[in-house]
Amino acid sequence: MNTSMERMMADMHRDPPSGNADIDFLVMMIPHYSGAVAMARLVLAAGSDPLTRAFAEQMIADQSGEIAGMRGRLAALQGTVSSREAA
Repeated sequence: MNTSMERMMADMHRDPPSGNADIDFLVMMIPHYSGAVAMARLVLAAGSDPLTRAFAEQMIADQSGEIAGMRGRLAALQGTVSSREAA
């Protein structure tokens, strides 16, 4: 779990802030959610409590979809910013 947390924190702070709150939020939340998914997978690999495992399974399903949505939105916003800067 600690390794997952350390990777998540490093990934969240890998890029310097852009100054755009929407982009910065998404850039930091994607690794945050990815870290939660990684930890949930560890629970499925090593955990034994059925309710915790069920929670982990639901977290993987929910946050994987949210990650995809955030990646799509980030790409759209970065495209918008790039096209504005080019003008």
